[in-house]
Amino acid sequence: MSEGKAGNRVAREFPGLLRDLTQKVLAENGEEWLDQLKPFLHKRPTWQEIASKSAKKRMKVLRALEQIAEFPQTDIFRAVDHLRITPDNERATAELVIGFLSDNIRSNFLGKIEENVAESKLRAYRLKKDSVDGPIIADLGGEEAAETTVAEMVTLMRRQGRGQQGILLTNGYANIFYIRNAKGVFWTVRCCWPSGYGDWSVYAIPITGPFGWSAGRQVFSRDSGS
Repeated sequence: MSEGKAGNRVAREFPGLLRDLTQKVLAENGEEWLDQLKPFLHKRPTWQEIASKSAKKRMKVLRALEQIAEFPQTDIFRAVDHLRITPDNERATAELVIGFLSDNIRSNFLGKIEENVAESKLRAYRLKKDSVDGPIIADLGGEEAAETTVAEMVTLMRRQGRGQQGILLTNGYANIFYIRNAKGVFWTVRCCWPSGYGDWSVYAIPITGPFGWSAGRQVFSRDSGS
């Protein structure tokens, strides 16, 4: 780029960037931006740390974990083909053993078909304290950020289909997902491996209900980097 063109670009873009920077420095988390600006001016950029610090500061009921699960693209996923009670004669060899599906799962999710599910990543979070769904979804950044799919949940269950150790909790505690049902309504879906039962149980609960979650339960949502 010639000196003339470079100078024109600086004159055109710098005032707007300066206004943006000023707004950020004077905002609630301005000290973080100021701390990062100083090393940046000495060619030691550390801006990527800001998003992580801001997210941790924002979260009131959740703690982000390091575990991230990756999922391949899926052309079509019919929930009814995968969410089914495992017959007794298949339990000894089945890759995924399911022992219970709640009525809400049966009536709201078995008819769901997910098409062209893109490659994705989900991050695990741990509840720091008891909470209902509203504050959890707010911590995750709203419904769009929190939304997952039946295909992703079932894929994780299948990876630990017989109670093996993995990213899902298998100590009887809930693994919580926020998924739209066959009609597009947002629901809370949980899967758990109850102690002593030897299989997965899957439930669905209205988000607007009064039901709350105890500390130590696990939540999954879209990873911000995917």
